[in-house]
Amino acid sequence: MWYFRRSAGQPGIINIGYGIIGASVAELTSGILSSTDGAWDYRQFPAESKEFLEFYFRLDKAINDDNAEWARHCISGIEEELLRPTTYKNNGGESANTKDSNNNKLWSKLKSLWS
Repeated sequence: MWYFRRSAGQPGIINIGYGIIGASVAELTSGILSSTDGAWDYRQFPAESKEFLEFYFRLDKAINDDNAEWARHCISGIEEELLRPTTYKNNGGESANTKDSNNNKLWSKLKSLWS
């Protein structure tokens, strides 16, 4: 048994990653996913990894309008979250911004999950 937890109010990329990681572990361990903490709608569980990924963050498979709106909100924020420049401290102690050119590739791959 594996237990994953995420805090409410996380960015969309965390919410989506949370499910993908859970599904991946279930797939690797021949396990099933379950939800009793309100993170996911309990009516869709238990589910095997493949079954879970068929409905996870798929607006047309949402059980109700609230779930669809939450998924829409998370998905719509991902591009901005991934393309936002990162601020870091360089060796001299000054802040510097960077923009990772790989973010566009990652966004394209993530977007293809819901096309």
